[in-house]
Amino acid sequence: MTNAEKKLTSALLRLASESYSNHGCNDFNVCEEAGLTPEEADDLWHQLGAWDDPELGNRSGPIHTDWLLMRYLADSLDMETAP
Repeated sequence: MTNAEKKLTSALLRLASESYSNHGCNDFNVCEEAGLTPEEADDLWHQLGAWDDPELGNRSGPIHTDWLLMRYLADSLDMETAP
């Protein structure tokens, strides 16, 4: 991806996360829908904990909170494109 594409993706993810965070049900199983292994899901939990809340890093298994993943990915893209 180019930097412009990363910036656009980040902005769209932030916009979507704001909308999705207002949904009553935020189901997105990273193992089933994104094809992550249980080990990859656990590693992602640890990354989320380092990014947002250390308590998240203590969890394991599939991640279901779609808007949280969107914000994390948007921040990750922002870090890649920061001057």
